[in-house]
Amino acid sequence: ARAMTSVLVSARGLQYNLLDAIFCATDDGILSLAAIRNADDEVFDFQIVHLNQGTARLLRLPPDDLRWRRLSAGSHALCAADVIDRLVGVIASGSSDQFEVGCSSATLKLNASAVGDLLSLTLTDITDLKRQEQSFRLLFESNPMPMWVFDEHTKEFLGVNDAAVIHYGYDRATFLTMKLQDIWPKEQRESYARVFKGIGDIFES
Repeated sequence: ARAMTSVLVSARGLQYNLLDAIFCATDDGILSLAAIRNADDEVFDFQIVHLNQGTARLLRLPPDDLRWRRLSAGSHALCAADVIDRLVGVIASGSSDQFEVGCSSATLKLNASAVGDLLSLTLTDITDLKRQEQSFRLLFESNPMPMWVFDEHTKEFLGVNDAAVIHYGYDRATFLTMKLQDIWPKEQRESYARVFKGIGDIFES
């Protein structure tokens, strides 16, 4: 029994050490928040009870300036009233939520999950991704060639650029009520449909 206990303790110790190493090494911010309730038992604020170095780096504050502090008393991106309201909603629903917040010159993606009155919060820096999205959007919208985005299942248009509006003669609002096959020549729709089934993510018509 003593040998079994020793093995179990060693195995759990290794597991905890691994989790601690991941917690410390990741570039993402990981923190735990304790909900603070008022006299009416309503959550109105949160206290940071645990955080990693990634959190301090992303929020640009020393760990000691964050730990045990209330969100409403801080000056970082998590202290905004709309962010606190969103986190209160996670506690109220007992579920999870994902949203983005601006942090000076950065954009952070927040993943929040509730366990009772505790919140597990992960912060991911998506600044570069957002910049790439803006670049692709600019390329899409200003491209002189007609371009569009459509749902791969329903074939409904999700977005079109100005060149497509000019080329096909539909205004943008009308375009977004249409499907891909609506802009195909009627006499060629069957052949277009056959070609469409055999291609990947790019299609020209």
